[in-house]
Amino acid sequence: EAYGAFVSLPSPYDTQQGLIHISQMSKERIETVQEILNVDDDIAVVVIEVYKEGNGDRGGREKIRLSYKGVNQTLGELEDGFVLPPTRFSSPFDNDDGANNGA
Repeated sequence: EAYGAFVSLPSPYDTQQGLIHISQMSKERIETVQEILNVDDDIAVVVIEVYKEGNGDRGGREKIRLSYKGVNQTLGELEDGFVLPPTRFSSPFDNDDGANNGA
């Protein structure tokens, strides 16, 4: 069962991906990612955290944690009016084996 969604982020060099945990998708409890998102939806998100997986600053991949809740999807801005660039929902993330689970 998917517990989050990968999102493709715009980057000047290549496409980066971030993860929205299912708890960061809605203020209400949801059971599936598809209750909120469809693959290839253009959405606005906010970055919660950027960190390296692994030991310290050496090695490891960069991970990006994102949030969808609290972002006005019609206006593409946070409650305080900060405008966010559009991003694209790529696929659900599966908790069981850590693999992309295309929808």
